[in-house]
Amino acid sequence: MLQLTPEETKKDIEITINGKEATFENIVAIFNESLPQKSRFSEDEEHCYLNIPLCFSNGKRKYNEYLSNEINADCSMLSTYGNRENGYKTIWKPLTDNLKFMLIINKISGSGNKAVIYSILKDLIKKEEPQQEKQTEETKESLPFKTVKNNDLMRLQLLFDGKPSEEIRTILKSNGFRWSPSQKAWQRLLNDNALYSLKRVSEAIANIA
Repeated sequence: MLQLTPEETKKDIEITINGKEATFENIVAIFNESLPQKSRFSEDEEHCYLNIPLCFSNGKRKYNEYLSNEINADCSMLSTYGNRENGYKTIWKPLTDNLKFMLIINKISGSGNKAVIYSILKDLIKKEEPQQEKQTEETKESLPFKTVKNNDLMRLQLLFDGKPSEEIRTILKSNGFRWSPSQKAWQRLLNDNALYSLKRVSEAIANIA
């Protein structure tokens, strides 16, 4: 049986992506500089779609690929498929720089020269420092809502004394919270993504003048 081998070794390859030198920063920039588009079928959807044509080159050959992902309105979260445990409902993951980087370079994974290119690019990934909670007690006290983790209903609930302003309602909706008349609360499914969204909501509301 014949065994295919790459034409070049790692040390011989100079890789570019979309005409840019393949560095971690340049690859993330390709993602950040791409413009999201609303769904053509429903302009009322809160999430958008990011479509990025990619051209990988090792100096001798070009490999054209295409990245397409569903994201939220401000390009901060990525839509992924759920699993059996949650009924295959959509799961939203924070779009970190490392995730943006991996989404792009995963398009070149394969065999032969593609495998060599992917291996080189993967070595460029940076370790992300774990994020620390920056919300102070003073900030928590200044927020106009009370947070409840309702484990019985599996909901993260935000309780306001009255009807939030239009600006706050927009923040809540863009982060996946919906008004529940029966619970008299703004809520969403209780999971890791909900806790991340809570942090975003708290920071956005705290910054309202």
